[in-house]
Amino acid sequence: MRIRMAIAAAGAAAALSLTSAPGALADGHTQPDVASASLVKKGCTWYPGPDYPYPLLRKVTASAAHLRSRPSSHSTSKGLLKRGTKAGLICVRYTSKWDWDYVTVYSGANKGRHGWVSSRWLKVCEDAQC
Repeated sequence: MRIRMAIAAAGAAAALSLTSAPGALADGHTQPDVASASLVKKGCTWYPGPDYPYPLLRKVTASAAHLRSRPSSHSTSKGLLKRGTKAGLICVRYTSKWDWDYVTVYSGANKGRHGWVSSRWLKVCEDAQC
């Protein structure tokens, strides 16, 4: 668990370095306030909290990943995220099989939607070229 927290903190520092102005990423996406109780889901083990003013930026690495209504491969799919789709991490739920990220989608056909994506299909964006 400590290793996951350290990795998440390192990712947060990288994501914060991407911002050029409050609320904006280097690629122009505006990010929501993660402190909003409406976005942090019950059951999340970790979320950036008030120390991190923006969600951590993620990118889909699989050919496609389901945006789901709950953190389960058996839950309803809200849509498909294609490779390269960017999303902001709001919180993480750790499970025995794999971890699930609750995200806001920033690009592609599902832009603006919220949902769960298996973290094995996402990677942390560490620079503006991500």
